[in-house]
Amino acid sequence: MSSEWSREICSDFETQKDFIHRGFGFAALDGERLVSGCSAYPISEEKIVVKVATHKEYKRRGLALACSAGLILSCLKQEIFPTWDADNIPAAGLAEKLGYIFEKEYQVYRLGNLENGLY
Repeated sequence: MSSEWSREICSDFETQKDFIHRGFGFAALDGERLVSGCSAYPISEEKIVVKVATHKEYKRRGLALACSAGLILSCLKQEIFPTWDADNIPAAGLAEKLGYIFEKEYQVYRLGNLENGLY
């Protein structure tokens, strides 16, 4: 939560304890620095939404692909269906590399101040 680029992969959880209790994920590190990650936000006991982000200096290196593949395989082993809701072209391309099939495009509106976690 302390870095803006990675906030999206954990913003659905109120605290670390909440993430540990309800979520799980995979991360890519450069030493001890988080550079890419993918987490599962539960929407039911059988279904999650995949959240993925990569620091701008580390994009296009396959890190998001590796983290996402690990998360998806973990979900399948646990009989959890991983859904993917791409909100940009690169995310849609990553989803297709992982076997997801584009269904349809739709309009999304965000209200409020995202910097303060309000929307």
